[in-house]
Amino acid sequence: MSGLGPVRRTGRRGPVRRCRPGGPGRAVLAAPAAAEVWSGWVGIAQMTGFGLVRPLPGIWPALHLDTAITLPIGV
Repeated sequence: MSGLGPVRRTGRRGPVRRCRPGGPGRAVLAAPAAAEVWSGWVGIAQMTGFGLVRPLPGIWPALHLDTAITLPIGV
């Protein structure tokens, strides 16, 4: 049972294991997963009609707003 963390005995049924903090390792694993989920939601939004919008076509024609990100932000 080595490597499972410290064990503290209590008056209850058995040993109680304390959780160790995740540290940066979990963030390294979670970042690509979060990016995949985000891109999936953006892709679904683009398929349902969200996408690039020009809010000020006569005033500022170079301005583009991607409304596909509103779906994952809303979810």
